[in-house]
Amino acid sequence: GLLAAGLAVLAAAAVIWVPFLEPIRDRFDDTDPGWVVVAFVLQLLSVLSFVVALRGAFERRLGWRESFDVGVVEESANVFLPSGGSGGLALGAVILIRSGIPTAFAASRSAVLFLVTSGVSLGALLVFGLLEAINILPGDASLTATLIPALGAAFVIAAVLFLPRVIPQLDPEKGGRVRRAIALAQAWLVGAVDTSIAMLRSRDALLIAGSIGYYAFDVASMGAAFEALGGGGPALGLFVLAYTIGHGGAIVPLPGSAEGGLVGAFTLFGTPL
Repeated sequence: GLLAAGLAVLAAAAVIWVPFLEPIRDRFDDTDPGWVVVAFVLQLLSVLSFVVALRGAFERRLGWRESFDVGVVEESANVFLPSGGSGGLALGAVILIRSGIPTAFAASRSAVLFLVTSGVSLGALLVFGLLEAINILPGDASLTATLIPALGAAFVIAAVLFLPRVIPQLDPEKGGRVRRAIALAQAWLVGAVDTSIAMLRSRDALLIAGSIGYYAFDVASMGAAFEALGGGGPALGLFVLAYTIGHGGAIVPLPGSAEGGLVGAFTLFGTPL
């Protein structure tokens, strides 16, 4: 908490006093404080939704306080060192294992949380990409810019669901360390996918609602941030595409990669740089 507060103060001080950042200060002159508050509240709801999803993924074996602590740590880790969301989940799994949660259960449920929350993002990319491609939603973008992301999302979803089963199961007792590691990873992925599907079929309210809220409130928070600075974002469908594709930059494990991806994606879909 102290580290985050210190960085926030340092960033604010830089924007206020560093001479060559004057264009940024000018950009914020007409900021609407009301929309800033809305963006903050929506982002807070996104984080709390992740906590809800986490508790659902762990079958309510964690209390609300434990779920909050682990969820916020995971979210914070993804801010400081993005890695497609997996870094924070891995850190959370380590914390849970050290607190007494069985290793296999912590790893499995962290994988479930990653798969389901990622599935929501991919589902949004698929749905909104298709709706834009067939002109049901308004937006000025080429067929390539809308259909290819939708088809890519469909391919990834299908690959995660079916590829581990299509590939022949390796025997972990045969071969060297590399073969054993691949065989164990394959079995672990199949198990995580099966568990995710089972929990979705059981309509686990915390996991499903939390995962959807985690994504939807984050998109809404970005929309409020645009409104705070006078708008300028693309139409709804393209906004969702830009947001989802832009977060792909978080796969690069460098601070600022997610923000850089968002800037590039929103520019691609017609937002002034």
